[in-house]
Amino acid sequence: MIYSDSRILSILCALDKELFAVRALFDERYPVLPNPRGCTDSNHYAFDRIGYYNAVTSGLPSGEDGTNAASNVVSNLKRTFPSVEFCLLVGIGGEVPEANDVRLGDVVVSHPSGTVPDVVQYDLGKTLEIEGFMLECYVDHHDT
Repeated sequence: MIYSDSRILSILCALDKELFAVRALFDERYPVLPNPRGCTDSNHYAFDRIGYYNAVTSGLPSGEDGTNAASNVVSNLKRTFPSVEFCLLVGIGGEVPEANDVRLGDVVVSHPSGTVPDVVQYDLGKTLEIEGFMLECYVDHHDT
């Protein structure tokens, strides 16, 4: 059983199919618990165990997507479960360079280097005639 003060790994998925795939990997599933009385957290959580780790998984609210929705989910999650040690954003990758020969089912972990940001949201940009693709949104934590 997971309690809000136990050490927890959290996993956030944008799509239901990603959440179902992630939960299939767990060793044990716990019953869903109602949010504590007086809690303003509107997220829905699934509780599981993988190896020695307790895990809480959540998806984005129905009909919502993007960084604002994800940020709201994580803010509520961290308030409800202050012992979350780290959060994984798990999803379907859209593009990986051919040189690395990454295939379906492989795990890809972002690692920034030089001027390359941590995570690139490719669908938030525009293609320019001369400059090519101009990135408009990314997550970068080089300085942290």
